[in-house]
Amino acid sequence: MNDFTPNASTDIYELFIIFSLITFIISLPFIGGCLKPIDVSPKTLHFAEGEDLKFFEVYQKPLFNRKIAFSVESNVPWLKITPTYGILGKDDRVKIQVYLDRNFSQTKQDKYPPFATGKIIISSYFQTEKVIATTAPNYYTEIFEGDVDLTQKALVFSPDKSINFYKLETKEISNLPNEVLEEEKITFSKDNLYEYTFPETQSVTLYGKGYNKLYISANGWVGFGEPKKSPPTTETIISCGNSKHLFLKKSKDWNEELTYHFSTPNITAFPVSASKGGNVYFKVLQNKIVITYLEVPTLGNTSGGSKNTFQIEIYQTGKITINYLNVDTTA
Repeated sequence: MNDFTPNASTDIYELFIIFSLITFIISLPFIGGCLKPIDVSPKTLHFAEGEDLKFFEVYQKPLFNRKIAFSVESNVPWLKITPTYGILGKDDRVKIQVYLDRNFSQTKQDKYPPFATGKIIISSYFQTEKVIATTAPNYYTEIFEGDVDLTQKALVFSPDKSINFYKLETKEISNLPNEVLEEEKITFSKDNLYEYTFPETQSVTLYGKGYNKLYISANGWVGFGEPKKSPPTTETIISCGNSKHLFLKKSKDWNEELTYHFSTPNITAFPVSASKGGNVYFKVLQNKIVITYLEVPTLGNTSGGSKNTFQIEIYQTGKITINYLNVDTTA
């Protein structure tokens, strides 16, 4: 009996240590501020001329199951928000209305300007998210931070002579609209580019400007007239003894990244790496060109995640359609 009691106490003590360790590990996301259970969509609201009402949704991510209270407010007086707070449960989505008061004139300084941008702040105990509301032209560019909602969707950009130049329409799809043939497979150069020059009588247009040369990238973008420039880098010099080594790394400054993105005319469909798997196809039809990325891994995530399949159609009329059959939702 005397031998058994200390062992039992030791077992209980060890179990207590293990339980405490597990509790600490589970608590790490809360302590470190890594837990982000809510998200918003879309993250940008573009008010075209004559528009004054838009909506976005606040929702709880699928892996979480808890009641979360949040508040919503604008940093400018000419954006009116309804509702201004809410509570999210599992799989809940709350629709938020944003009204743009174009006649707002509280003071001369606060008067609504012709082109204006404001922020809508969504706050909870765990995190803060923001939605940008603007009347500036829509450049149809979105930064995704996980939860990519493009699978089985087609984005149709049609020229409409508006300030945005294109009108965007979203459609549901269940397959690619154009058949893919083996003989249409392309081979990339050492720069991961495929260059195509149109005959003299043909060209494609982007924002109303004609181009007779295309650059198809293994990384999921199509350049017009010229390829993208090299991505922004920063120099780091590390000394080892008497020698010095120069390292280049990609910039994490979003301003630099956006400058790089807009540096040349291009359509960036999705960040992929066709040099690591899958195939890319290209064909010229009578009224359009078609570029297909088939089962291509995500750039920077080639060993895991879903493969990406999407098709870009560029019409002679100027219309552009990007068909996303399947994309890596966690990219």
